[in-house]
Amino acid sequence: MTYGLGDGYTAALPVYRLTESGHKSFQTIISVIDLLHATLLGPAFDDLGLSQESSNTDLEKQLSTWMDKHVDMFKNITVKDAMGCTPESKALITVQTTEPLSRLLDIMTSNVHRVLVYDKDHEGDENWYTIVSQTDVVWYLHINRNKLPSSIFETKASDIMQSAEKPIPHPYLMYDLDTGASKACPISLMENTPTAMAVRLMALFNTSCVGIVDEQGELAGNLSGADFRGFNEQAIRKILDPVLQYIHEVHNVDPAERSPTCEPENNLEECMQAVLSKGVHRLWVCPPGDKMPIGLITLSDMLVMFKNPVASVASVEE
Repeated sequence: MTYGLGDGYTAALPVYRLTESGHKSFQTIISVIDLLHATLLGPAFDDLGLSQESSNTDLEKQLSTWMDKHVDMFKNITVKDAMGCTPESKALITVQTTEPLSRLLDIMTSNVHRVLVYDKDHEGDENWYTIVSQTDVVWYLHINRNKLPSSIFETKASDIMQSAEKPIPHPYLMYDLDTGASKACPISLMENTPTAMAVRLMALFNTSCVGIVDEQGELAGNLSGADFRGFNEQAIRKILDPVLQYIHEVHNVDPAERSPTCEPENNLEECMQAVLSKGVHRLWVCPPGDKMPIGLITLSDMLVMFKNPVASVASVEE
């Protein structure tokens, strides 16, 4: 089933069907998160009959039994099974090459991570379509920063978090350094949490990432969809390992290197440079001299900063 998504590098692929004339009719874009839902979350939790209230111990014991009996199911999952497993793959969003950049910003600040961009003048040849991701747009804006108002790039990380204004449906709280109030923050789990539990929470709360903290509450890494690129039978069998162990053994990397941080006073340009240089999709926000996360800045949050000043985006396109 994994096809291109099993190469360890690809995060998403377009899905098409051939028309009677032999042309490609694109249906959707599936990501590693869709693959994860189709291969593990859906079948596993449906068979186990687990609910949100099930205990972690029950989950681990029952998943271990399920693993031995059903791992071959992974090989029989089809592309069609993965389609529509997440809200983003339920419909195909397309953009023409002639549309303004503001169109991409509108889409990619609305819980969409990638779109299919096509050129009508090249329909039918190998150059007529491509996938454009949030990373592509952030990179483009960053290299054109001299054409944009400097005030945008001077926006502080603390202000970026406040501007995001996105609901986070879970009970975890963070301490607001400015007001002293508590408010919702990204989910964080202990470093000994089984990877299956982390995946389960990502699905329950419809989030693409969870932070991993040590006993002192300091950031030790994070688990995201990118960690499931190359998902295969060997990776499935490690799904019960502690999350940091899973990341290290499956990808042979230091989890801390893939979870860069910034401080509330860092500006947008520094944040963009950090995610682009590290090849990641988010920055954890920590107080100065501390590794205890108080917030999270995603690529979507960064793009929001360019959405409101429409005139500034237009200046890049000229």
